[in-house]
Amino acid sequence: MYRKLTTTALALAALVASGCGIDKAVEQERELTQLRASADDAFVNRDYERASEDYQAYLDLLPNVAEVRYRLGVSELEQGRLSSAKTHLAVAHDLEPGNTDYTIGYGRAIVEAGNEDELFRFIRNQLESAVTADTYIAVGEIAWMGGLHDEAERAYRTAVTLAGSTSVTPHRELAYFYQAIGDAESEIERWRVVLSFDLKDIEANARLRSLGVIPGPSMALQPNDVLPEG
Repeated sequence: MYRKLTTTALALAALVASGCGIDKAVEQERELTQLRASADDAFVNRDYERASEDYQAYLDLLPNVAEVRYRLGVSELEQGRLSSAKTHLAVAHDLEPGNTDYTIGYGRAIVEAGNEDELFRFIRNQLESAVTADTYIAVGEIAWMGGLHDEAERAYRTAVTLAGSTSVTPHRELAYFYQAIGDAESEIERWRVVLSFDLKDIEANARLRSLGVIPGPSMALQPNDVLPEG
């Protein structure tokens, strides 16, 4: 009888413990959901201090979430906390190295830290890891942020060479670059290529008009006619 009671007591204890475990997991999931919602709301509304607090609390419970690491890194960057920002953005990039937003975010942190040697190493590592148009676009943006205009142009032009016959994105990014550096002739050429993908492209038409060009079917340039060398 004693053994039966003991066995029954142990079984009940196990059930209670299991129930407590389930309750704790449910409570943690609820807390994570609330923290993420609050953090995302703060992030979207540029309340970076609150975003940092909530994202950090989230990561204290669940550390290896790349998007949360990225958003915390950006929030820290916006508050001038470079060391913390670099740490979180590096983790996000390591967790998902193929994500161009995370690559650009980490590159931005390196740029703002002012270490040119580290910036060149990071750019070189990106180009060695994956030769894709998206990689070159990301490198172009990072180099541009770092004031490396020649490297940025080469990266954007290489992206055009790799994917410019099938995707409008590299041409659009190159147009933005030429707009930023004041090269109107090259910018016009890129927007004319954008028109070959969609003659009604609102941005291309508006920008061409602002540059004194009247857009229309005859203004469109086919990508293969103006593919630059990388």
